Amino acid sequence: MNSVKLALQRLLSFAGDERPLAFARFIRKLPALWREERCSLQHAKEPWEPNRLYIDGGDKFYPVFLPDDFSENHGSVLRTYNVFRNFANSWIARDEVSNFMRFARAARRFADVGSAEGFYSALFASMHGVDAEILSIDCGSWAGCNPYHSKVVREINYNAFRPCRWDTLQAFVTDNRRRPPEFSLPANTHISTLVDLLTDANFRPDLLKLDIESGEYEVIFDSLDFLRDARPTLIIEVHNPMLRERGLSFKPVLAELRRIGYSVAACDRNDYLTEHCHLILQCPI
Repeated sequence: MNSVKLALQRLLSFAGDERPLAFARFIRKLPALWREERCSLQHAKEPWEPNRLYIDGGDKFYPVFLPDDFSENHGSVLRTYNVFRNFANSWIARDEVSNFMRFARAARRFADVGSAEGFYSALFASMHGVDAEILSIDCGSWAGCNPYHSKVVREINYNAFRPCRWDTLQAFVTDNRRRPPEFSLPANTHISTLVDLLTDANFRPDLLKLDIESGEYEVIFDSLDFLRDARPTLIIEVHNPMLRERGLSFKPVLAELRRIGYSVAACDRNDYLTEHCHLILQCPI
C-alpha cells in the first residue's frame, strides 16, 4: 500500500511541480468540505449559539457544545475547538466519526475510556438525550487534553441534552500491575483496571471506546473475562506505531478477542494491524 502511494505521489509531482499532487489532495477533501458546508447551513437555521458545532450524521445533524470562555489559568479554548472541529469535519476523521455514529445508534450505555475533552461523550449525549448513560474516564493529564475543558464540555452538554446519567472518573486505566505511565499524572488521578472502575461505578456498557495511547494492549488482555461476559461493542483506537516502539503488536490482542467471540465489524483503514487506526469489533449476544 505504501509503495503504491509513493508511486502515485511521484506520478502526480511532475518535474518537481507539486500542484497536481495538491489538487489530488484537494479532491480527496471534497466530501469533508461538503459535510462542513451542510453543517454550516444547519447552524444558520437555528438560533445563534457561538459555541455550538454540528456533526453530520447523514439523516440527522447532532449538535455538541464547546467551552467558550477564556482564562489565563485554564488556557484558550482554541485547541479544544480545533480538536472538536477536526472530528466533525476533517476528511481524516470522516470514517472514524461515521463508524462511531453507526454503532452508537444501537447503544444506550457508553463507556468512553480516554475521553480527553469529551467529544465522543458529548456526541453520544446529543444522539440519545435522556436515554443516554455515559461514563467518561480520563487520566486528566495535560499531556493529552485540557482537563478543565473536559469538565466544561461535560457541564454544558449535560445541560443541553440531559442524559439520565453522565459520570466522570479521573483515572489512568491499565492492567492489574497498576504501573504508572511514563508521563506525569495529576496527584488526584487514580490508577486502576478497567474492570475495577466499571464495577465500582456499577456501569455495564453496551458500547466501550478505548483511546489510551497503546494502553489498549494491557487493558484488553486484563479485561478478557469481563468482555466475554458483557460483550460490549468495542471501538478501539489502535496505536500500532506506539506499540511497535514498545516492542509489542496488536495481533495477539486481536487473536484473543476473536477467541472469545469478537469479530471486526468496521475500520477506518484496511491496514489496521500496522498503521494507526480505529477498529470496531462486535460479539454476538
